Amino acid sequence: MKKARQIEVFNQTGDKITTLSKRDAWQPVIDKVRLLKTLATQFDMRLKPIRIELLEGDKLHQKGTFLHFTISPGNGSENLKALTIFGLGAKGELQFLYPIKEYKDSLLVEQFPYSVPEMTVGPSLGEENLVIVLCDTPAKELHKLLLRVQPKLPAPAQLLPHLGDCQVGEYAVFSGI
Repeated sequence: MKKARQIEVFNQTGDKITTLSKRDAWQPVIDKVRLLKTLATQFDMRLKPIRIELLEGDKLHQKGTFLHFTISPGNGSENLKALTIFGLGAKGELQFLYPIKEYKDSLLVEQFPYSVPEMTVGPSLGEENLVIVLCDTPAKELHKLLLRVQPKLPAPAQLLPHLGDCQVGEYAVFSGI
């Protein structure tokens, strides 16, 4: 039996971000890169950057490893307490992570640094991106959009109107076997 040809995908700095087979579609990976570039333009220069820390450190994380993030607004006086978190998988899939209604997650974080619920490195190995959005009021329309489109990515034009007076931060996590 012939093994499917694997194609390695690298980012602009030479880091391997995922591996695709011929059957995999390239478009979700391209869409992910476009979305990340758009989100990078949403960094509000009037606000300090969101502090995102991965307690396990910056290294290659193995499948099944538990990851623990803490986040804080750059400046507590900015009153950014409404938290939204979503992940972008290595193959361009979206996962809405916080707040989840079924878990009764609070729309507002009362105390920072906030410990994000534990995450497990999953089967979509490569470069995974954690996107943190902090706003002054809950971004309920953003939540509805993310729930509606996942696991597909929203187009940047769909996402941008929901970011209003928010600060956006992103953290790249690299994972492998």
